Amino acid sequence: LNPFGPLYPVDVCMKLRQVDPNDDTKIIDSSYQFVCGLLGVTVRELYYPNSADCTTGPVYARIVAAGEEAHCNSRKVCDHVTFRMYAEAQDECKPDNDNLYQELAFVTGCWNADNNQRSGQLTCSGTSFTLSEYNGANC
Repeated sequence: LNPFGPLYPVDVCMKLRQVDPNDDTKIIDSSYQFVCGLLGVTVRELYYPNSADCTTGPVYARIVAAGEEAHCNSRKVCDHVTFRMYAEAQDECKPDNDNLYQELAFVTGCWNADNNQRSGQLTCSGTSFTLSEYNGANC
């Protein structure tokens, strides 16, 4: 989430396969998501270190947007695209890094920002995506 618009969707679980921060010889599956606060004025990122589907935990939460940036008024999952980014091998003494990944979800379509002074749009194809900024509303 950023001051430009609702870049990340809320209530969409994204997965991580990473080296365990407590034991670098183990790989763990974990997850994270962005959720609206109770009053809809903040967005929090929740991290679930022991759950690949955002159900067990969370143990880490931080506010990532507030006020007008939060975009929590509709309470529906926005159209979005999710992609998986794989890590490259960094150290042959650690677990097989070819299996490590992070999923990222981004809101697609057009949204207005800064009191309709600017707008943004994310479009995607099967192999790439493009984020465009516009001076003015409605892309």
